[in-house]
Amino acid sequence: MAGLDPNTGEIVRLFHPRHDRWEEHFEWDGPELKALTQIGRVTILVLLINDPEVVAVRKALCDEGVFGA
Repeated sequence: MAGLDPNTGEIVRLFHPRHDRWEEHFEWDGPELKALTQIGRVTILVLLINDPEVVAVRKALCDEGVFGA
């Protein structure tokens, strides 16, 4: 799968967990996932990883000490 990079307009493949290293493409900023690369940016966008409702749930889990981002 792939998606459009909003910064460049290029078609970019998504993160592949068997071929890519997580720490090269992403980092946590509290409950929000930040992209370090084009692959990370497009993956976050296409999969709606930082949808406001999802981030709110992650924040609540962080506040409870269940999710350690």
